[in-house]
Amino acid sequence: YQRGIRAEELKRRHKRQTDPWDADLAQIPALPKDWDRWVAKVGIPEHYIFYRYTRKGADSGYCTYCEKEVPIKAPRHNKKGRCPCCRHTISFKSIGKAGRVWTKERTVYLMQRCADGFTIRCFKTARCYPPGEIESPIQYCHEIRRGIYDCDGHALKAYYWGTYKQVEDRWIKTSVCSPTCWGFYGRVYGKTLPDLSRRGLSRTGVRDYIRQDGNVDPEKYLAVLERVPQLEQIAKVGLSRMVNECLEAHYSFKEKLASQNATSLTGMLGINAQELK
Repeated sequence: YQRGIRAEELKRRHKRQTDPWDADLAQIPALPKDWDRWVAKVGIPEHYIFYRYTRKGADSGYCTYCEKEVPIKAPRHNKKGRCPCCRHTISFKSIGKAGRVWTKERTVYLMQRCADGFTIRCFKTARCYPPGEIESPIQYCHEIRRGIYDCDGHALKAYYWGTYKQVEDRWIKTSVCSPTCWGFYGRVYGKTLPDLSRRGLSRTGVRDYIRQDGNVDPEKYLAVLERVPQLEQIAKVGLSRMVNECLEAHYSFKEKLASQNATSLTGMLGINAQELK
């Protein structure tokens, strides 16, 4: 009886902390209807053509991107190639040799509008092709982090999925992303970006960076942008490699830009207009 009373007291104490979290996370919208298909086709870039080996040579195989039989010529197990129908890069897999095929675990991002501004949701995903079931793969996509931002791209709150007080798995409040955090680069779902860019997000350059470089970490980009506002100009003119250098070493990058003592992009980079072109 006493243990039951203590358990109820502990539960009420936990709810005083978790109820505000749940109220804050209630603004997170549902996943897009085509989310699972986007993850399968874009978020996970590994695709295969499975074929059955014969002495005469295989002349057709199953493309995991097209999801149909396609003609092939002289396939070799694990050889890279292109699907003749969809033109995607694929790896040939002999059904007799492949066994259970797993793709690499990938990071994917979903940016959506919410009451406070917008949210950046981070997922880990992978796909498995069991032996004999290549047409019905097993795909998992687990959400591990949520960052909430105002309309201008300033971080407000962040949550991660974990074990709370050794009692239950749930969303737990954590610190927002800092410029020194380790980056988790991945593809970003693109259909929500035009709506976000019509407001404050257009003044960050994050959409330009996503378009130029397929694998990005939007949380880290916005964190570094707070310290290095020139990053917006660099992203908008298409210098994605320079943006990546700044994300990896923003302290030294900030010092170099400050030493130029200039406001124009050419002055900051120490070049003239012709060199910029």
